Amino acid sequence: MPEDLEISLGDTLIEARRTPEVIVILRCKEASTFKRCIDNEAIKKEYDSDCKKRNDEINKKREEDKLEKLKELAEENKQDPEAEEKKP
Repeated sequence: MPEDLEISLGDTLIEARRTPEVIVILRCKEASTFKRCIDNEAIKKEYDSDCKKRNDEINKKREEDKLEKLKELAEENKQDPEAEEKKP
């Protein structure tokens, strides 16, 4: 946050004709604010959940494609039984 925020905030309040009795300005480092405000564990859990869901969908699609391909191959083998006999 800019250092002159307290000045511009005070000026803004005066110009708005709504001056408060007390202004409290808290200062802290950005890193410590992030540590307090961001829940890393919840973010990791949600990320892992999303990854698991995505991987499950990929695996499901892969299995469906595999079954479809096996059905196609089985149908081809039924239609052309001589093809298997010709294979060494």
